[in-house]
Amino acid sequence: MDEQIDQLKKHLKIIELCSGTGIGGIALSKVLIEHGNSVELKMLDARREALEKALDFSLKELGFKAQIQVVVDILKPDYLEGKYDIALMYGFSLSHFNPWEMIKILSSIQEIIVEDGILLMEERDRI
Repeated sequence: MDEQIDQLKKHLKIIELCSGTGIGGIALSKVLIEHGNSVELKMLDARREALEKALDFSLKELGFKAQIQVVVDILKPDYLEGKYDIALMYGFSLSHFNPWEMIKILSSIQEIIVEDGILLMEERDRI
């Protein structure tokens, strides 16, 4: 049974919100792959140009193209689907949201994280 559980955690589904060009999600995925995991990476952003750069970057760094989705308004959680092991918000996107909007985003994210999943947030850009 423990071996089955260990095998399940070898494949990780990651979603990066406000990903931009995908530096955070691609870096995290690369480290996880280097440690023997397989990874599915989905990146969301409002800017198609940034996501297209992320596709090329993911192919170069990971050997596969990440899934991308253009999301016009992250505050409307109807774009969220599926379940993920890891949700990531990384970079300078967090400063675009006030505390009330962040609570709304976090509330939405908890709906798509598996029971033992995690949310990783890098917040050094918030003042």
